[in-house]
Amino acid sequence: MLMRAGGSEREVVFSLRVGVSDENERQLRAFGNRIIGEERRITRETLKEIEARNTARNAVSMPRQGRAKAGGSPRSNVDVFAKQAVAAEQRAGVEIAKELERQAKEAERIQQREAKARERIAAQAAKARVDEERRAGLAMAKELERQAKEAERIQQREAKARERIAAQAAKARVDEERRAGLAMAKEL
Repeated sequence: MLMRAGGSEREVVFSLRVGVSDENERQLRAFGNRIIGEERRITRETLKEIEARNTARNAVSMPRQGRAKAGGSPRSNVDVFAKQAVAAEQRAGVEIAKELERQAKEAERIQQREAKARERIAAQAAKARVDEERRAGLAMAKELERQAKEAERIQQREAKARERIAAQAAKARVDEERRAGLAMAKEL
């Protein structure tokens, strides 16, 4: 029976359904959080590798072009070194800008993956909730059907009992009339 003291069938089914659905949702969220955590860990490792690569690249010496000429005047050598420094800064700035753009795109991809994972988890939780509601509904329908059959059987037993009692009463009446007739015949 789904009935219980102080509660209706609906309350019992609802409490059953909510309890199971919450557990399913908790498990799905934990699974999704593990996926997202793994993606973030991979991203951190990738960023560390990029930083190490950039450090190694910056350690490489300046390009050959525009070197100071042997025997050139100090003034012209200073100009050459200044131009080299400006060019190196520009190249480094372009590299940094490219790397930042690449990192921004990677972060956007990670956010999209996280959003999709959250959507997938929410959809799975909703499906689990619907499945549980369906199972609870079927269980309630089966229980109500069982109760209806039981009530029908009780009604049939009561009807048979009434028929049996009526038959016994009719037989007792006939017997009583027969005895009364016999007594009257003897009296006459």
